[in-house]
Amino acid sequence: MLLNGPPGCGKDTLAEEMVPSGFTPMSFKPALYQAVSDHYGIPLEEVLHWCATRELKDEVWNPIGKTPREMMIEVSEEVYKPRFGKDYFGKAAAVACVEAGADFAVFSDGGFPEEIGPLALYYNQVIVVQLFREGFSFEKDSRTYVEGPDGTYQLTLVEGQVAEALGQLLGIAGRHK
Repeated sequence: MLLNGPPGCGKDTLAEEMVPSGFTPMSFKPALYQAVSDHYGIPLEEVLHWCATRELKDEVWNPIGKTPREMMIEVSEEVYKPRFGKDYFGKAAAVACVEAGADFAVFSDGGFPEEIGPLALYYNQVIVVQLFREGFSFEKDSRTYVEGPDGTYQLTLVEGQVAEALGQLLGIAGRHK
């Protein structure tokens, strides 16, 4: 299952809430963090600190002169995908799923159609839940809403209603297990 929504809308929270129900949280970002580290020659630990800290993602990183979000978009869209294919990060995520033995994975960072194909080679079904929340958009992000090969659902999130959203997500997942 891919949780597909704008930055900050609650995807990570929902993915973590799905763990007790047998889902393994997975991400496309580890390969991207490594790519940023390799491209700029910055230690991975430093990249993780800046890129994975919500408060820092949109702050200019002085040694580079770009925000971590800008760096990730640049490396992904202008370096790796043109060189290795648009499905590069999808392939890396599929390999990570195999290595983790993730029978039921939930991704909280999907937003590119090309990422889905490699996952469909590993999983019998790949569904996308498009998340909407008032005040949140893809404005500063290179991701967008995508469609799932085995189903696309839409869910509107409301501040403070995590349990309700979780119930709906588990209901959707139950239709596909």
